[in-house]
Amino acid sequence: MTDLNLGWFAVSLDVKDIAKSLEFYRKLGFQQVDGGVELRHAALQKGDCRIGLYQGHLDPAETQLMFWQGDVRAITKALGEQGLSFERELTDEHGGSGALLRDPDGHPIYFVNLPGATRRDVDGAAPPVDTL
Repeated sequence: MTDLNLGWFAVSLDVKDIAKSLEFYRKLGFQQVDGGVELRHAALQKGDCRIGLYQGHLDPAETQLMFWQGDVRAITKALGEQGLSFERELTDEHGGSGALLRDPDGHPIYFVNLPGATRRDVDGAAPPVDTL
């Protein structure tokens, strides 16, 4: 199998109250690096760990494994050839591409590429993933 460039990884959490979630993760030593309560999303960093908190942005509204800026077209082709089925097939919308599959336990795994976006752009100012 070809070594696929999946992009960088972040965990995205659907939260009910972003202010409470920010307070909790700060107590664990995470620092807010982007976003904010008023935006209803925030990126948190501790060492090499990155968490995205989203209040009302995720679709599906559950914890998601996110791979950003990989070659979504190549990823979906290669994984499809290995027999994996995507819940949301490759879409090319809003200047970007995305696809969603689920692991054997039902966890959503998103592959998203927004051309020209950097990690800072994606963590702090990306459109909600349900628009891709």
